[in-house]
Amino acid sequence: MAMDPVSNPEAVASAGKPQAPRLFSLLGTSRFLPLFLTQLLGAFNAALLVGALLPSSAARIAPAFGVFVVPLLLFPDIAGQLADKFEKARLARTLKACEIAVMGIAGLGFVLQSWALLLCALGLLALLLAFFTPLRHAILPQHLAEEELAGGNALLAAGTVVALLAGAWTGVAFAGKPSVWIPLPGLAFAVIGYAASRRIPGAPASDPALELCFNPLSGVARVIQFSRGHRTSLFPLLGLAWFWISGGLLLLQLWQTSGSTAGWLAAVSLVGVVAGLLLSERLFEGRAEFGLVPVGATGQVVFALDLAFRSPESMLAGGAVAISSLVATMSFWRVSFDLFALGVCGAFLLLPLYVQVQVQTEAGWRGRTVSLGVFLCAVALPIAGAVAFALSGSAAVFAILALCSFLIAASAYRHEAHLTLRFLTWLLIHSFYRVGKKGFEHIPRTGPAVLVCNHVSFIDSVIIMAAVRRPIRFVMDHRIHQTPVVGFIFRHSRTIPIATAKEDPAMKEAAFEEVARALRNGELIGLFPEGRITHTGEINHFRYGVGRIVAETPVPVVPMALRGLWGSFFSRRYGPAMSKPLLLRWLAKVELVVGEAVPPEKGSPEYLQEVVTELRGGLV
Repeated sequence: MAMDPVSNPEAVASAGKPQAPRLFSLLGTSRFLPLFLTQLLGAFNAALLVGALLPSSAARIAPAFGVFVVPLLLFPDIAGQLADKFEKARLARTLKACEIAVMGIAGLGFVLQSWALLLCALGLLALLLAFFTPLRHAILPQHLAEEELAGGNALLAAGTVVALLAGAWTGVAFAGKPSVWIPLPGLAFAVIGYAASRRIPGAPASDPALELCFNPLSGVARVIQFSRGHRTSLFPLLGLAWFWISGGLLLLQLWQTSGSTAGWLAAVSLVGVVAGLLLSERLFEGRAEFGLVPVGATGQVVFALDLAFRSPESMLAGGAVAISSLVATMSFWRVSFDLFALGVCGAFLLLPLYVQVQVQTEAGWRGRTVSLGVFLCAVALPIAGAVAFALSGSAAVFAILALCSFLIAASAYRHEAHLTLRFLTWLLIHSFYRVGKKGFEHIPRTGPAVLVCNHVSFIDSVIIMAAVRRPIRFVMDHRIHQTPVVGFIFRHSRTIPIATAKEDPAMKEAAFEEVARALRNGELIGLFPEGRITHTGEINHFRYGVGRIVAETPVPVVPMALRGLWGSFFSRRYGPAMSKPLLLRWLAKVELVVGEAVPPEKGSPEYLQEVVTELRGGLV
């Protein structure tokens, strides 16, 4: 789905760039930095108040938890409606002005030692969170180009995690001090946050004609109905809800350990989240890869199970053991590593799911769609809290985390198996080859096209799949689909099997019909017009299939040439392919060269063969 027009000149200029800017350069732009500071300072204040209340008795924690959850249940839908209906920058300023008043109430509650005022402030902060979350996710795509969204979300999420950690530590540290000291940082940051919100560039209303509905349940039903009608998956919202629920469950479990141990273990897991966010953005050059989601969830399964079966119960028993007596044990560092890895794997879910919601959802429904995710979190948070307290000090919590993560991984793979396999392909190829790229600006970022390439080896399609950022549906010999392992991979990668007219004319016609359908849906089709792998290193005669495809469905044809695979383990230069292990070379250089798109009326097999031969040059 196309992005809505950005409402800032800087973003318009950036939208035409083929590559995303360097991650931290976004912090130097006026279209991102004010929102970044507004979000961070608000997160710090919420964590500050929660951290200051944590040392309270267990009898007070339960009502505080309820006061925090209720606004997230009742108000996210109306918050999403407001984010879609009104100008978003002005709405952000209004919310930050309210935050100053809320922190004033919290400060008064600490000074007067009034539990009622503190509960009131906590509930109001949760209300502001319910209103600001849909607003934040709806405003970001209006200020950033699509290739910047991964970086923007990574910075916002990483900064939020750091702010939450700093705020909670500050609140816990100030909890033992005279009450007058606790509200001062919160009030100061609320004022600074309001000043930052005044610099957020304008973000026009996405659906100004929207009629407000104040019934939260009917609002949720409307969003679900919209998602079904527009074929927008609800899975990203469920995945995001799981991330925050699993994180809350984990932190609630760690909170019941001794103070110093809890602080260390919580910090390790949150640092893992920050590292995972920055790593996933860096790995994919600013593009969010949905294929990371099942991989991240599978990683959560592995490390949660290790915690369930290996972590010492003494480390989880409330206050039983101090950190000073644990640092000399291997178990302590193993648990620390598992928690760090859990954070990294969780971030692999978070970033692509955020971007998928923002890109796939229509602009006029973004706020309400995100509000549904907030509602789902609020529904599941009490369950997670009950589980955490029922299994207090037990490693069974990690077994539950592993089971739920397994379900998320299986659902994500079933939802978009081809994207998962594409990510694994990228990881495998870049681990064994140095892939050079030229002319990739000629591959359209959106819309249909046919990619044609010379056929040098048995891994040509895998190399191309790993190099090109968009998913490609390759047309492939039907016999490959029948092989036990490789066939499974290609079937789940949505390749299109084809046979000759002599072998199976019905399959041949079905393949051309599927190609036409995919092109009409705006997908990329990959072809090797030679129809077979070269035995000589020279390009074989291009067959007529590509001409028929562009004649039936006129789309651009993008010529490509692979270099460096002739003579490799997977080629036929020295006899049967894959028969001489000595030809395997680690980090061998492979190059994929892309030429200018050829209009469909010029896409004859003869002309395309000339272009591909020229792109290949003398290097095979």
